[in-house]
Amino acid sequence: MFIDVDLPAAPDPAPPVRIFLQHFSSASFDDASFDRHDIHCPENIQRSVAKRRAEYFHGRLCAQHALAALGHSGVQVLSGGSREPLWPAGIRGSISHSDVMAAAAAVPASQCRGLGIDIASPIGPNAWNDVVGIAVSEQEYQLLASMPGEIKMESYLALVFSAKESYFKALFDEVRCFFDFDVLAFSGIDLERQLLRLTVTEQVSPALPVGAHCLMPYRQLPDGDVLTVFSWR
Repeated sequence: MFIDVDLPAAPDPAPPVRIFLQHFSSASFDDASFDRHDIHCPENIQRSVAKRRAEYFHGRLCAQHALAALGHSGVQVLSGGSREPLWPAGIRGSISHSDVMAAAAAVPASQCRGLGIDIASPIGPNAWNDVVGIAVSEQEYQLLASMPGEIKMESYLALVFSAKESYFKALFDEVRCFFDFDVLAFSGIDLERQLLRLTVTEQVSPALPVGAHCLMPYRQLPDGDVLTVFSWR
């Protein structure tokens, strides 16, 4: 299946980002799927556990659909030295997955400098301390606690975590460096338009200086996961 997501405040009219999604089960994954769909399985993935092989395959399967929609059939999306997807020249794209859902999107490079998508599951008790205080500051947590109750706190936390991951993915190909979650701060949400607002607190690109506001579309998926999207010029 796929969903179309309109990017907010684009300088020029642009088609929506089409995101391809695929439910999967690690328990029923068949390694022969790589050959059936002509998807390359790198050695490090071959050596990994079944869960990781299933995640990798379904992420690349979604990427295959995203590229085919742009007229790029039979193209392999390999991995770079930092495990980042390597897209064909002239394409910006992103891949993500949770335990049960994979997603990918690709757009012409003329549309943006970078594209990031991320799927996250609601933050449960076992992961709470890994997110609060690391990906989400105490100040952000207090702001989330004051947000409307249409969304539960575990999903609010997932949205902020996912948004920061999308930001990182969208910038990585250009800045080629890793950076911490605190380069962005959650500053609000528009429930009607399904937009998150985050503010840049540390500059990693001159195009996104401190104080710049980032609007990120989000979607709550049927299985409870959340999806965020970020694109920049």
